Amino acid sequence: MAQAKFTEMEMTTKDGEAIKYLEGDIFTRRDKLVVRCTPVVEDGACINAKEFSHKVEVKAHYGEFIDSGVMWSKRSKEGTFYYSISMNDPSLNISLWADDEEPGVWIARANSIRSAA
Repeated sequence: MAQAKFTEMEMTTKDGEAIKYLEGDIFTRRDKLVVRCTPVVEDGACINAKEFSHKVEVKAHYGEFIDSGVMWSKRSKEGTFYYSISMNDPSLNISLWADDEEPGVWIARANSIRSAA
């Protein structure tokens, strides 16, 4: 079974704008993927919308990040905010939930990862 843990980070663009994004690791039985999720819309702009809110990139073996999927901002029926990631590999889809014990950390619950690994 795969596991995932992401941390909220901040970077500055060429224009001097600060952008918050998520970066973390997805562990499968075969691989460790370093993943970065960068927003493409303002935070909270498209919760539960059909449009994705983030682009997802995976760090390649040569060190650069390459496009690998998209992420949506979601709200559960109970009102809990979470993220849903869809990778280009259709066998790896993840839902990230805020960690109750660590602010700024997002984790995948065991039943929220579908993976062939």
